Amino acid sequence: MRLRTIVVLFATAVATSACATSESGHPPPSSSAVNPAGAPKVTNPLTNTSGVEANPCTAVAVSDVEALGGKVSRTTVDDTTAGLACGWIFADGSGSINAGFATGAKDGLGGLYARNASGSLKAFEVQPPVRGYPAVVYDDGLSGSGACALAIGVRDDLAFIIDAQLRLGNRGMSDPCAMATELGGDVIAHLKSS
Repeated sequence: MRLRTIVVLFATAVATSACATSESGHPPPSSSAVNPAGAPKVTNPLTNTSGVEANPCTAVAVSDVEALGGKVSRTTVDDTTAGLACGWIFADGSGSINAGFATGAKDGLGGLYARNASGSLKAFEVQPPVRGYPAVVYDDGLSGSGACALAIGVRDDLAFIIDAQLRLGNRGMSDPCAMATELGGDVIAHLKSS
């Protein structure tokens, strides 16, 4: 498991700010459909996130994670500066998925949009909405083969981050972002049903 990666991802989310500026140095135009950093507004915000914030391993059942990537040998909860993150560690050293709400960052996806605008991300790609919620895949330079960092905006001020770090032997290795997206959909479905 790459604990350092999830800690850095969450810490980076906290360090970013929605106070982005455009190329001209002026704040970007805002509208009812866009947050100040250019992130799309969340039109159907989820408000019942406190249970998963307090215990991120309840975001989905272990069986849901195993259906995507194989046998989970153990779970961990990591206390990061941005919030608690659950780590699902796959058996046979085939990687891990770390996920949780970035509660320490108060700008949702806006921080990542701001970092992209400033050029501090290695990659940034807007994704189709995950069950109606805006999402981005990003790389802050810590990723490699079998890795994907996905952030889903569940409110304008809150994002759920999934960091897949997969290795040989994991069935999701060939497309870790598809695995992260499917898991994100499961998290959204869980939150909507609770």
